[in-house]
Amino acid sequence: MVTAATFYFTCKPVNGVMENGSGEVSTGFRWAWVHNFGSLAFGSFIIAVIFTIRVIVYYLFKKLEKASGDNALVKCVSCVVQCFLKCLQEIVEYINKAAYAFMALAGQNFCNSAYNGLLLQMKHGAKFAFANYLAAVFIFLGKVGLTCLNVFITYLFMKEVTGSASDVSDSYGPLIIVALTTYMICSIFLGLFDESVMAMMTCMTVDMDLPETDGHACRWGPQSLQDVMDEFEGPVSHSQKEGKDANDIN
Repeated sequence: MVTAATFYFTCKPVNGVMENGSGEVSTGFRWAWVHNFGSLAFGSFIIAVIFTIRVIVYYLFKKLEKASGDNALVKCVSCVVQCFLKCLQEIVEYINKAAYAFMALAGQNFCNSAYNGLLLQMKHGAKFAFANYLAAVFIFLGKVGLTCLNVFITYLFMKEVTGSASDVSDSYGPLIIVALTTYMICSIFLGLFDESVMAMMTCMTVDMDLPETDGHACRWGPQSLQDVMDEFEGPVSHSQKEGKDANDIN
């Protein structure tokens, strides 16, 4: 997220065209392990607490269901409580992601970052929802596509190179293992794309709320992003920007 944020705000105009910036990975490591380590630990601690509560509640309700002879009312209450805790965990994880994205931009503590990040997403909810939807679609296509490609290459290797596909009585076993392993690895690495999208959207929406945009919807960011935002938002003058901010405050 810090790498995406530093890339966004290091884009500079050269001959009227925005030149791409550079993402500072080392800055991200320094912020994560030095400046904001406590905030990151606090966010992870909240998730761990809720997960522990879910496990304890699940264990207690299973014992209660067994003691009540699988009573229907007990099962219904158990399902409702566990669903509520699952929803609570999903909400907290989303708040954590919003807080980390704003933290990568402003370097504030967890509480302030969560507050400002949520307000930013409430103000630009449609933009965040659309970006998250596109990111989820591309990530899913990447997982499925890479998994199918890897399984196909493995099958060709077994058949043409080693000849084991015809010798092995059941070749589905190795292919299933390859598919599961590939999908898991793709999920880990492509998850970084989702975090980058959240960070870039946070940077863009903050940029859009800045008072001076030089007649564009965004002042910073790569040229391709500015062109898209100018097409959707239209050129914004300084007076229009101040009026828009005043309306948002009202």
